[in-house]
Amino acid sequence: MIMKKILSIFLLCFCFSATAQQSSPNFIVTDISGETHNLYEYLGQGKYVVVNFMGTWSGPDQVIAEDFGLGFISFGCNNIDVIFISIDNGSDTQAYIDFNEEYMPGVQGLPMVSGVDGGGDAAHYAYGITGVPTIVSISPIDTTYTETYLGFYTNLAVRL
Repeated sequence: MIMKKILSIFLLCFCFSATAQQSSPNFIVTDISGETHNLYEYLGQGKYVVVNFMGTWSGPDQVIAEDFGLGFISFGCNNIDVIFISIDNGSDTQAYIDFNEEYMPGVQGLPMVSGVDGGGDAAHYAYGITGVPTIVSISPIDTTYTETYLGFYTNLAVRL
């Protein structure tokens, strides 16, 4: 019931934020816990992937961090058919740890990739990210992605 209310709120607020779909380049990154994440591996398992291309230094990212963490928790903490991953640009692992402690308290297990140490900078470049936050939802059906900002709730609700 709570999940439906959350989805309804985000459907109303963010339904106009999607942009055209494009084919997703693969990325292989390592999160701040040392775990490797391969986009095409997740898609090959039939999982949707929601990526927050962000910067620990970005004010807007600090504002939406809690909502992205809520999405991760609401959609099963990466234990069902949706994978959430947050990929930084320009910061090291310690900066990401500090960011998490300040802006995402209580969110445990969300894969967070630093730009410098985990390969996040290369992932940002591969997707042509020019501004943060940029949140994309990636479909396992055809590997297309849609820029959604916080509209990932809308896209997932429609697809699942």
